Amino acid sequence: MPIWNNRQMPYPFLSPWSDDYLEGCSLSASIPEVVLTNGDSIDLHVRYHLTSRYLQALVAEGKAQYVGLLTCVRTFNRETYPTPLAEQHLTLSPHEYSQSFLFTPHLCTSTEVRGFISDEHSEEYRQVRPQGFDLPAASILAIGDTIAVSLEPASNPFSVIDLVKSNDVATGAFDVKLDDDRIKICFSEREKEAMDAFRMLGTQSTELIALFSGVYLHAVTEALRNLADHADKQWSDTVRWALHQNHINQDDEEIAANALRYAQVIMGHPVGRMLTAFTNPDEED
Repeated sequence: MPIWNNRQMPYPFLSPWSDDYLEGCSLSASIPEVVLTNGDSIDLHVRYHLTSRYLQALVAEGKAQYVGLLTCVRTFNRETYPTPLAEQHLTLSPHEYSQSFLFTPHLCTSTEVRGFISDEHSEEYRQVRPQGFDLPAASILAIGDTIAVSLEPASNPFSVIDLVKSNDVATGAFDVKLDDDRIKICFSEREKEAMDAFRMLGTQSTELIALFSGVYLHAVTEALRNLADHADKQWSDTVRWALHQNHINQDDEEIAANALRYAQVIMGHPVGRMLTAFTNPDEED
């Protein structure tokens, strides 16, 4: 729950702890993946989930927008990231966010809103103020639960994979290095630039989904095949936890023998996602 000074808003306010809206109305956010790249950037994809039709209409009309508040207790950085879209790709500096940060979703007015009232609001508001409320721009309409995002190795194998440039890799090829604390996927300068461009499109883009199945899958497979030889590496702990989270508790020999199968499991079957994205794009979340 976010830190919040306990005051009553003078208008209906949607939050996990208020009852100003009818049951079923909420604002939340999810961050499916966080990718660290070479220690140079933190890339994350944010999805907002708003179930109030009245507030959805304000967003569609350009009268409201989503605002993500990011705070880091270690660097004391505090920034807001507004967007009119329900999905947002952010690239952050690792110098501003260290080890972890908190993400709190908000919905705010982007223009003045007159007659703010809806059937979704509690009856007392509609009875006392049937003409509605006049709200200035930047009024907070809704807030969701805070998400704690760890930048340390967790159960997501992508969190310990870096895309790096290497002069030893030919154009059109890539290599995987496992001898560091993080898994390195090496590209030529040209391919590295293309990969960075794909990642900017967001995790649900067909280009990045294809990258997961064509490149990341190979890297994770190699990591599983060589897991026993890299027990002292940071990426090893993350990959083992990902296996455990997916109820794969076999010994290292069994994991190495079935590396490709287990890699697909802990990555959420990326080939299937790729086929869905290219053949039935409307079915992709």
